[in-house]
Amino acid sequence: MSEKSPQGAASAPGVRFPLWMKLLWMTTALAVLPTTAMGLALLNYKTASIKSSIERRQDGVSDELSRLIDQSLLEAQSGLEAMSLVLTRPGLDPDARVAMVLLVLSATAELDHATFYDAKGEVIDTARQEGAEKLKDRALPAGMLKEAREAAEVELVKEPSERRWVPIVGKVEEFEGGPRAPMVSPIISREDKLTGFVGSYLSLAPIQARIEEIQQDHYPGDPDAVFVVDDAQRIIAHPDPALSRHLAPLKDEVLSANAKASSEVARGEAGGAGTLEDFRDGQGREMVGRTLPLRYAPWVMVTKEPVEAAYAEIWHTRKVLIGTLIGAVLLSLIVSLIFVRSLARPIRQLVAFAQDLSERRFDAKVSIGTRDELALLGGVMVEAAGKLKASEEKIREEEAIRTDLGRYLPREIVERVVRREQEMSLGGQRREVTVLFADVVGFTSMAEELGAEEVVGLLNELFTILTEIVFRHGGTVDKFIGDCVMAFWGAPDAQEDHAERALSAAEDMMRFLEVGNAGWAQKYGVKVELAIGINSGEVVVGNVGSETRMEYTVIGDVVNTAARLEAIARPQQILVTEATREGAGDLFEYIPFGSRKLSSGDRETSVYEVEV
Repeated sequence: MSEKSPQGAASAPGVRFPLWMKLLWMTTALAVLPTTAMGLALLNYKTASIKSSIERRQDGVSDELSRLIDQSLLEAQSGLEAMSLVLTRPGLDPDARVAMVLLVLSATAELDHATFYDAKGEVIDTARQEGAEKLKDRALPAGMLKEAREAAEVELVKEPSERRWVPIVGKVEEFEGGPRAPMVSPIISREDKLTGFVGSYLSLAPIQARIEEIQQDHYPGDPDAVFVVDDAQRIIAHPDPALSRHLAPLKDEVLSANAKASSEVARGEAGGAGTLEDFRDGQGREMVGRTLPLRYAPWVMVTKEPVEAAYAEIWHTRKVLIGTLIGAVLLSLIVSLIFVRSLARPIRQLVAFAQDLSERRFDAKVSIGTRDELALLGGVMVEAAGKLKASEEKIREEEAIRTDLGRYLPREIVERVVRREQEMSLGGQRREVTVLFADVVGFTSMAEELGAEEVVGLLNELFTILTEIVFRHGGTVDKFIGDCVMAFWGAPDAQEDHAERALSAAEDMMRFLEVGNAGWAQKYGVKVELAIGINSGEVVVGNVGSETRMEYTVIGDVVNTAARLEAIARPQQILVTEATREGAGDLFEYIPFGSRKLSSGDRETSVYEVEV
């Protein structure tokens, strides 16, 4: 059993949602989701059913009132058209025409007067029923006559059977006896010419009386449940006669916006359809209602009722559903807690054991007695811990071997051999490289002054730093030849800037001596100076030796030339060939050193000193 606290492992950083919590939620959800789905389905059904019932009730009220208004407007339109026919009928003397016009007025309940206009819109005469004399003369708005003229022009181009004369209703106006709506109809002669207009102001008293009856029959407790507004959001019919008599503005901004939108959508169409909506009225009460545009006038009918009364059954269903859900959640939580507690303990043990493994404590153990997949997982993890321990020991051993090999072979070669990328057969290939020789000047006299142990210690310190400098610039240390270091760049991995890297390494070697000599002078009483020769060109790079003992090195005239440059260099001097100077470019300062015969044959080589 792992000694780490399971509780501590379970609360380790990064574990934001433990598995036991997920299992708890999952089992709870399995119990709650079906109940919730069924409850929501029932609630949606109930809501749709109740909304449909409200909509049907409000539809009935709206349809009844809209039919009354539409019928009144159509009958008034028919009366105006009948008077138009009387005026255009040939062969009638003036007295007969007046008698027939008065007969039409008496037969049309919606009309109690009519005003006649010529084709230019000038008033010709006004006919009134008895009892209508008190109506103050008022001409129709000029805009209505223009609208009637345009409508007539549109219809007159059609065949007589296709003409459709619809009521032209204007803005409702306030009169002493109550609001009236202006209405006009064109007078068309038998020759299909516009000869004038006949208009009247329709009383809205019948509509007002019917709204008061509807309110008493369907909404006895709500005096503001149904009313009619015009396109300016003024109340033209309301259960409270005082509001409609004075055309009171609709103060409820929500209802006003809805009425305006409904009017604009239905404008120009044959009626419109209202939409049942939830909203808050001007007093902040939650309401449900609809706005319904009328067919033949720019008016909108509004019906509404409090949500509290309309949706009472829905709220009752919600309470039942919430109670059922709470009970299901509590029951599932109790059952789930019992289940997850039996499952969470072995999981915490496995988490603690995994934490031990991540911290390389491979001797830790875990024992799971659940006899299920978790117990199998625990056994596999224990077996894996043993294999990880053996593997880590093997890796440490291989790393030690790699380190030891690096003392004899170039580091890059060791890594390539480990990765099985290095060709192990004898032979090589031609490569463009830069070779550097760095030799300690005056080593013989220095060795005579110091003891053998001191000489070895000094050389080890020097070669350690020079090797690190070569490695830092991506080079390979080929070998140590007594007091000389041989290194090269461009192999085993190709480097396009091998000449630049070699010169940078040489400069660092010289700079290092400025610091190193201060310590060596105090420790050994000597000063170390280097002579460095560098050459670039094509060489053979590969394994040289025998099948049982080989070394990775470079061979060629380029190597010999670099060695000769080092031999002729003065202390603290870096000599390079023309090939190296061209390869390194203008990043360094060069001083011509003349031409020297450095290779076999009679060819001389241009030599340059690198200024440090």
